[in-house]
Amino acid sequence: MPLLFNEKLRKNESHGSKVASLFFTFFVFFLAFVTSGCSTQTSLSEKSQVAAGLAVDETLAAQDFDFPSKHPSLMRGRTLFQQHCVKCHSTAFWQQDTVKTDIAYTTPIDTFLMLTTGETPKVSMPTAQRKQVLPPNHPAFKDALNRDDRWAVIFYTRYLAGAGDMASSHVDMAGVFGGNCAVCHGSKGQGDGFLHTGKTGNHELHDAAQLKNLQPAPANFQQYRRVYNRTDAQLLKYLCEGIYPSAMPAWYGNVNLDKDTGKPDYIFDEPLLLNLVRYIRTWAYTNDLSEDLPEAKNPPPGLQSLQSCKQLPTNYPWFAEMVEHYPSESGVKPLPQLDPVAGGLVLPKELTKGGQKQHHD
Repeated sequence: MPLLFNEKLRKNESHGSKVASLFFTFFVFFLAFVTSGCSTQTSLSEKSQVAAGLAVDETLAAQDFDFPSKHPSLMRGRTLFQQHCVKCHSTAFWQQDTVKTDIAYTTPIDTFLMLTTGETPKVSMPTAQRKQVLPPNHPAFKDALNRDDRWAVIFYTRYLAGAGDMASSHVDMAGVFGGNCAVCHGSKGQGDGFLHTGKTGNHELHDAAQLKNLQPAPANFQQYRRVYNRTDAQLLKYLCEGIYPSAMPAWYGNVNLDKDTGKPDYIFDEPLLLNLVRYIRTWAYTNDLSEDLPEAKNPPPGLQSLQSCKQLPTNYPWFAEMVEHYPSESGVKPLPQLDPVAGGLVLPKELTKGGQKQHHD
């Protein structure tokens, strides 16, 4: 019995080792197959990434895009305009209302891409403030003009379309910005106003800590990537309606009081806000036109309105809170009761003598 048992045991062991060997061989084959499959998938993925990268590189090379190395010069733009553009686009061309409107609804970046490639970039997400308005084809100036020169031409043509027109306003726009916007955006539009940084204009407190009170931080209007990819219509919307829930309040219909007399000085109607958009734009280019030039003496007039501003009651509580916590030097600015563009302004009771409301045009 012991001998027979041992013989059977040896046979079983031999059979088991064959099965184990066969299983091991199958496992190795399966592992090699799976590994090769992963390797093939990885290789295909890498090839796709390389192909995608090449496509991006080709697009960037064709667009030759970069922001200017310095603020675009209007004087330089004028010189280049006379050399390359005036044959097709006279100065009168830019004063057509349709052209002015188209410029208001497209970004400087899109114009740059069109001027570079000769093709209009597609607006992938058009809105009421950004539209597909540029012509489908245009002569390409990638080889004729360097990047800075292309930017200079763009801002000079915008100037011819009225982007520099603030002379028609009876209100000093630098004063409007300084008295209402600089507290957040800074005196030079760099987003470093004392409500955000904790600094004041007093030299004794110049080294006060940067508190960064406002989040998101106020816009820096000298930052090209911030202002070159917004249309004038978009900037106007931000001014009119505010940007909830940031610290940017709604300005449309607001009344500014004279700090000495306490009487209404001006109202934030759409023409004034559109002039404020133009003023904000000046932080990102250089108006160095010679004073004796006709367009410098009399800036070409711009659009007075885009017919887009409207009062939104949902913004009022946020605006009221901002006024309560951060009143301006001229005092609280009550909201008017009627649309100042359509029907003049009916002043709130607090601003009238004897409690009787008066009509103010």
